[in-house]
Amino acid sequence: MQYTANFERATAVFDLLSRRRWCLSRGQKETIPLGAALGYELEIAYFLDCIAKGVRPTTVTMEDAASAVSWSKRGEGVATGKPVRMK
Repeated sequence: MQYTANFERATAVFDLLSRRRWCLSRGQKETIPLGAALGYELEIAYFLDCIAKGVRPTTVTMEDAASAVSWSKRGEGVATGKPVRMK
C-alpha cells in the first residue's frame, strides 16, 4: 500500500514496502515514526475483539466503509486533476 495526500499546507507520503513515511509542511520534511504493528493487523484485532465482546464497532463503522467506497468510485480528482472537497 502506498499513498500521497496533498493538503492545503502539507503533503503526507506513505509507502509500506519501502517503509517510507514523511510529512512535508512549510518546507520542512519530517519523518513520521511507525509502530511495529501494521494497521491491518490492528483493524482485525479490534474487529475480533468487538465480536468477542458482542459490541458494535465504533472506531470505523460499516457506514463509514460504505461512504469511503462510494466516494472513491466517483474518481473526481483523477478525472479532473483538481482537488475534491470531502463532505
